[in-house]
Amino acid sequence: MRDVSKSLNVRVRAVRKTRSGGVAIETVSESELKRLAECAKFGDAGLKVEMPQKIGPKVIVYDVPNESTNDDFIKEMYEKNVKGRVNEGEFKKRVRIVSRNSKKDATCGNVIMEVISKVKRIVCEEGRQYVNWKAFRVKEFVNEVIKNLYKIKK
Repeated sequence: MRDVSKSLNVRVRAVRKTRSGGVAIETVSESELKRLAECAKFGDAGLKVEMPQKIGPKVIVYDVPNESTNDDFIKEMYEKNVKGRVNEGEFKKRVRIVSRNSKKDATCGNVIMEVISKVKRIVCEEGRQYVNWKAFRVKEFVNEVIKNLYKIKK
């Protein structure tokens, strides 16, 4: 940071560690962010500069049997809920299961999925997601911790 900061003249608002072991740097303006991203000194130091990935909206699917695999669940979700309305390639690339929550010794649990906005709109409007021979309740998932952080910042 010392070597790079002297030559750039960038106003840094915050520096945070990331889960992957990297560092997230927040600047005051877009132009300063571009200068930071184009700086060759990071490469000389063996570091890689990249923009953070956008996180898609999330939905929660209730009471999914634990025996169903993630791949089968996502495949069936596409086939029975959004096929013909959403591009299959984009769906496979951007829809994923973030977590599965169930109590100890339970036969089913809730599944939290990161989806694209078009898929979220489709399944949340219907209120159900059809997989195999069952219909599962679906709602938009909002992480209460993040929701509270937004309230604190305002």
